[in-house]
Order: sequence, then structure tokens, then C-alpha cells
Amino acid sequence: MSLHDAILMGARWLVPPLQRAEWYAEWDAELCYIRRACDSRAMTFCLGAYKDAFWLRRHCPCRPLDSPLRCLALLATIAAMMLVSTGRAILSPPFRDARGLVELKDTPVDQYEAIWKNAGPAFAGFAFYRWVSEPVRTPHAMALYSIVRGTNNLFQVLNVPVMSAARGPVLFVSREMWRMDFDNDRKLAGHFLEIGGQRLPVAGVIADDAWPLAGRIDAWLLEDRTPPHAKGFVVGRVAAPGVAPTTLPRPGRRVRDFSGVFGMALIACLVVTVTTSLKLGVARDARARAFLLAKAALIVPTVYCCALLLFSADIFCPLIFQIAFVPGSVSAFYWSVTDQRRRCPVCLRFLSSPVLLGKASQAFLGWYGTERMCALGHGVLRVPELATSCSGSPQWVNLEELCAKLSG
Repeated sequence: MSLHDAILMGARWLVPPLQRAEWYAEWDAELCYIRRACDSRAMTFCLGAYKDAFWLRRHCPCRPLDSPLRCLALLATIAAMMLVSTGRAILSPPFRDARGLVELKDTPVDQYEAIWKNAGPAFAGFAFYRWVSEPVRTPHAMALYSIVRGTNNLFQVLNVPVMSAARGPVLFVSREMWRMDFDNDRKLAGHFLEIGGQRLPVAGVIADDAWPLAGRIDAWLLEDRTPPHAKGFVVGRVAAPGVAPTTLPRPGRRVRDFSGVFGMALIACLVVTVTTSLKLGVARDARARAFLLAKAALIVPTVYCCALLLFSADIFCPLIFQIAFVPGSVSAFYWSVTDQRRRCPVCLRFLSSPVLLGKASQAFLGWYGTERMCALGHGVLRVPELATSCSGSPQWVNLEELCAKLSG
């Protein structure tokens, strides 16, 4: 096998399978003719085969997503895989011990004291904590860390297994912080960290699975006193698990966030509707509308799961989740509408054989644009290259209706 044959054989595998044999036979015959006529042009000819193969790959009507059922099956498979991978995070309670814990958000510290006094025998105890980001000076550098500042009974209410006889501010660090900033030092007790200008001794390390609430924490600072104007979370331990107290709302599952997800998905859909023309047979008949709605329904859970995986949308940081979910939904809906526009509104298969007709100088007096046709002969899509008063949006020419009029 010569070098020219090897190059042509490599381009062959870029051609769609249904056209591969015929394409290779035609190019191989042309290569034999060029070798006899002018061997110096054979290399240029073989390299040009790659350009033709890429063009066929791009415009081939027999692509994997050409069939609407195959497209929906692929989207459903991706959505199912994403739901399985994130299902535990979606359906699991926000607390590991959700049946025995209750929580109130954005609660001033003075209300926490009133709740503790008036809770009654249904609760075994209450604790207050707030989640802050503060600069911490470690033995290696100065960096911003996520810190939980709570009352000194926080770990007792949450049943976090720690042992410390220290009084006053008590500082614990996460296992990751212990590895990264203290080099797995087993004699950690006695080391000091500077938090907010306050030099505090480290009392111990909290295991990764010991913290029962959601979120990634770097350090815990338990204090005797809390600033009077502080706002945070009140967490309570139910005295008898299984008996729902009436004084505080019980934490629900993450499914409760789905109402907000649907609202954000509706906002993304409205953005696409306002900024995109839905003409062109995108919703020409019931089948096309059903196909478009099915793609949108499969896209929403996929984007939701991706936002969960990438941005850790827990109950404490809904804004981060919204920043990830809304733009992702807008992009996905744009793809859905664009994919619909590239399909025949009758059979819902991809249009092929694009042809550029006319000239830019004739845009006001004649037709200047690209025409794509349905491989099954249902019609032709005319897309203008320049928007004018006569042809501002794509037009669908139904060849079946035209033939029926001519034959009638």
C-alpha cells in the first residue's frame, strides 16, 4: 500500500458508514487516473479527500440523532444517568439525622434564646450557629476559609463525637484542613490559628462524616458568647424522634426545591421565547410540538443534575445554584429550538444538501440565501442570508402540497 492509498484509507473512516463504500470506490478510481496523468498532484488530491469527508460527515442526513426517536432516547439516557448519579443528593434529607433534628434559617440570636426558653419538653436542646467566610492565618499562608461559629453546645446537640475540656473559644478543623495546612501532624493540639485577628488554639480534628448538616466546612469555632445582632441557624434536637413538634418546622427533603427549579426553568423558557423566533414550523403540528416539549422535559433534569454536581447546590447556597441553573437552561433550550429548526417539520429528520443561491448584491431584488431539503422529499427550507422586508425569517416550502396543487 502506497502513501497515497494510506491517506485515502484514513479519510475513508471519516465518511458516514452508509456512504463509505461508494465514496471510497469513487475516490480510489479518481486517484488512479491522477497518478497516470500527473503524479505530483496526487498528494494534494488525497488531502482534499479529508475536506470532502468532513463535509459529508457534517451534512449527512443519516446521523446518529437524525431519527427523532433516537434523539429522545439519547436525551433520556443522559437524563437517567445524571439522575442516578445525583439521586442520592436530590432525595436524601439535608441532615443525616433528619428525623431527630429541626432547623430555622435567618434567625436573630435573641429569638434563639426565646425559642430555647419556650420550646417545651418536645426538644432535648437547641444550638445556634452561623456560617461565615473569614481570613485565617495558617502555618503556611493566609487564606479565606469557611467557618462555622456556634454556641458551645453545638456539637452536643448534633451528636458530633468530640472530646475537649477547654473553656472559652474552642476551635476544631476539618480533616482536609489538617492534611493541607498541618501536614497530618498528630500533635495538632496546641497549634494556634489566627481568625479575625484573634489567636486561637486548635482543640482537635473533625472527621469528614461527623458533621451531620449540609455544606463543606473548614473549621468550627465554638464560643461562649454570640454577637447580639448576629443572624444564623437555630438547630434543635427532638427529644422523642418520630413525634413531630409543632413549634418548629421540620426539615423536608430536597424535593421541596423542585418548585423553585420549575420556576427558574419557566424563566429560562420565557427568555428563549422572547429572544427567538418560533416560526419555521418549530411547532407546525402536534407531532412537532410534542417532540419539542419532550426535548425540553428531558433537558431540565439533566441541567439540574449538572448544576448539583458542579456547584453543590445545597440548602445554604441557593444563589450559586441559580447562577448555574438558569444560564444552563437557557443554553439548553436554545439548543432545543436550534435542533428543531434544522429538522423537517413533517418527518422531524435533519435537512440536508445545503445550497447557497443568489448573490449579496441581489438581496433586495431577488433571493439570496441557503436552501436545505428533506431527504424524503417533504419540502425545502429557505434560510435568507440577509434579513430584508421581503424575506426576514426562514420559510418552509411544502413540496407535497405544491405537487398536489400541480397535479390537481
